[in-house]
Amino acid sequence: MTYSLAHALRLQSDPPVSRLERLMLLEMLLGKPREYLLAHDDEPLSEQQFERYTRFLGLRSQGHPMAYLVGKREFFRLSFTVNQEVLIPRPETEWLVHAAIRLLPRHGAAIDLGTGSGAIAIALAHHRPDARLMACDINPKALALASRNAQHLLGSGQQIRFQRSDWWESIPLESLALVLSNPPYLSMDDPHLKLGDLRFEPRLALSDEGNGLGAMQIIIEGFVKRAAMGLIEDPGLLLIEHGYQQAEAIRALGERQGLYHVYSASDLAGHPRVCCLAMRAPKPEVLDQLKDACLTWSSGTA
Repeated sequence: MTYSLAHALRLQSDPPVSRLERLMLLEMLLGKPREYLLAHDDEPLSEQQFERYTRFLGLRSQGHPMAYLVGKREFFRLSFTVNQEVLIPRPETEWLVHAAIRLLPRHGAAIDLGTGSGAIAIALAHHRPDARLMACDINPKALALASRNAQHLLGSGQQIRFQRSDWWESIPLESLALVLSNPPYLSMDDPHLKLGDLRFEPRLALSDEGNGLGAMQIIIEGFVKRAAMGLIEDPGLLLIEHGYQQAEAIRALGERQGLYHVYSASDLAGHPRVCCLAMRAPKPEVLDQLKDACLTWSSGTA
């Protein structure tokens, strides 16, 4: 039996899969743009193409994330390759990039701790090619993927240094102006781990297998140690993404280490999402830049 694109788009699934997601699967499997598929929906699919499509349709119906099925996700208007070794980039994390673009001094140095797909570091490098950037992750497969994303999105001459490291453990003792991180912040018994896309994402990138604050504490302590060694330069900010109920806990962790709570940025739903900490009280222009990053992020522009 011969099946057309139109038949594939109408094929039943339980639970149902939206027409848009079916088109996305066909785009990926056939290597043709959506406009072509819609204009040529009477074209037949080969038996092999139809079998692959039904397999992917079944996986999506079971809840597998679209990003993993099509192998990509947009972040900061860039298309990142993703797989099950890395967390799927999310819009909430874009604020870190908006802020870093404004805050990082010209030719300044920044690090992305726990880089995953490389989304934060690569998006920053795309808008700030003058920046000196390092990105680290404990997972070598994640680092390899991040490196491929950098070469694809930034070109073969990209300047990000990728370093395998368990947080600060293997990071060279070099000066940094900004430290950025979206670490695992879910507690080991968080019910969200059994819901939606999180069921399929790498546990290592989601939870510290404790109370959700373990990675945060390591990052904060390492920042303070480097500052004591004179390795944190102006504006000297640590920007950590966290869970929507963790703002006060992160602030307390920082203040116990002698850090100033500079700013808290909220996501588009109004939940506190990023905590900005520093070794000293910030200059007024730094606060202005952070506020401007929030306004820009809300408007969806870079």
